Amino acid sequence: MRTLYCSAITAMFVFLSLGLKAQEEKWEGGLFLGLSQLYGDVVGPDFYNFTEPNFAYGVNVKRSFTNTLGLRLGLTFGMLEGDDANIDLEPDFQARGFTSKNSIGEGALTLVYEPLGNRRYRGSNFRKLLSPYFFGGLGLAFGNPEPDFSQSPNARGVATDRGVDKSTWLAVPFGGGLRLDLSKKWILGVEVGARPVFDDYLEGISESGNPNENDWYSFTGINLTARFGTADSDGDGIADENDKCPNTPGISATNGCPDTDLDGIEDSRDGCPEVAGDAKFNGCPDSDGDDVADNQDDCPNTPGDRRYRGCPDTDGDNIPDPKDSCPTVAGVPALSGCPDADGDGITDADDACPQLAGIAAANGCPDTDGDGIIDPNDKCPSMPGTDTFSGCPDTDGDGIGDGDDACPSNAGPASNDGCPEVTEADLERLEFAMQNVRFRTSEAVLLESSKTIMNEVAEIMRRYPNYDLKISGYTDNVGNDLANQSLSERRARACFQYLLLKNIDRNRMSHAGYGESNPRASNDTARGRARNRRVEFELILR
Repeated sequence: MRTLYCSAITAMFVFLSLGLKAQEEKWEGGLFLGLSQLYGDVVGPDFYNFTEPNFAYGVNVKRSFTNTLGLRLGLTFGMLEGDDANIDLEPDFQARGFTSKNSIGEGALTLVYEPLGNRRYRGSNFRKLLSPYFFGGLGLAFGNPEPDFSQSPNARGVATDRGVDKSTWLAVPFGGGLRLDLSKKWILGVEVGARPVFDDYLEGISESGNPNENDWYSFTGINLTARFGTADSDGDGIADENDKCPNTPGISATNGCPDTDLDGIEDSRDGCPEVAGDAKFNGCPDSDGDDVADNQDDCPNTPGDRRYRGCPDTDGDNIPDPKDSCPTVAGVPALSGCPDADGDGITDADDACPQLAGIAAANGCPDTDGDGIIDPNDKCPSMPGTDTFSGCPDTDGDGIGDGDDACPSNAGPASNDGCPEVTEADLERLEFAMQNVRFRTSEAVLLESSKTIMNEVAEIMRRYPNYDLKISGYTDNVGNDLANQSLSERRARACFQYLLLKNIDRNRMSHAGYGESNPRASNDTARGRARNRRVEFELILR
């Protein structure tokens, strides 16, 4: 913390030394000596109670804008301490025994108002004045609160407060004072200033104290400050002794000479005094940074190449962008810089299919099958077709083009996506197969009589190549549930395997067992149980 204080003071004096050369009697700088005081959870409730004051010090610098108004920057340091033993009106707090200390530093920027400041000057004459002033602004306080809970380590909220690590606070400095002109240069002031902060952890105690009220602190003391400045004939803030143009307002970057465009080149040497530029271009700008001055650049706001008078050639085709009809895609001069990506002799800009080589008659698009329908509009670009079917043929002659026909080789109605519908007779044979495919008792071995029925199922599958078959096995409720589930799965699989032997594609079939679920009849009778012992065959259109 001591290193931080020293660095802050050093920075303040550097700032002050710079400011002292800037304006005639517009700057003040000085020292503050006084007292710091904490107001919080371990300090008495009086509004201004110096029960535990500590030495405070600081530095400040002020810039006056008028005789009554100025802006002050200050760095102030002090110790904030509190002790429950000093709270006379709160015996419970004295018994609690908390203490706290915080070595605090504050950087603050405040607006200072001196209502009687105009009385100090009469024309060019100065007179001493005893004058009140008021200030207010914003500050940032930094420190390291060190609360001591050792007398009541288990008091309410102590555990919470110990878990909070707080080192900076936003403060609102405000207050007032009196200042006396000892001479035209020296001023002695007495001021009182309060600093509310926006939380309750300035002393590191909140939940264990009074969390409903935020902390604040104060600095009270004296300021000894001095006014500085030298003659500035043109009022540009640069002393005549350092001003190369003492009778013409200027800026410090050009040693007091005017620089209208603020480019660091004084107007007398600036080829473009109204527009900020670069010394290597005699004060003229190069807005796009391409080393071509704007007054010689055909594209002053876009980086380019000297070969093209400062214009870019984005696509690298040796045609500058302003003359390139396709500046982002490399092209050829004969086509004004535009490309012919598919090499069909038609520029991409005029090519309806720039990525597909085509013919001029089709605006650059291809017609692979030569049916007069260009490929992008042809649902069957490799097979000649007709407009009626969007370029597709109707192979099975069912009035549905192959591009929209789920079964292009098998005639079927549009209601079934061009696929043949399963006949009632075939559905009845599948229902018959469900009731008559039989197995050895408690086994998954097909009876010989069932194989004839399974052959019929295979034949139905061949008649409907665009349908898949779902094979589902079921049992009655006699016996163990798990055994019945396993038996239903094995019987469904046995049917699946038999159809594989009949050259039915395995990808067109699925099988599963469902045990005793979904009975078709009551299991209370032998006839009902016989109906429930079954394998179902369901055709599903792909």
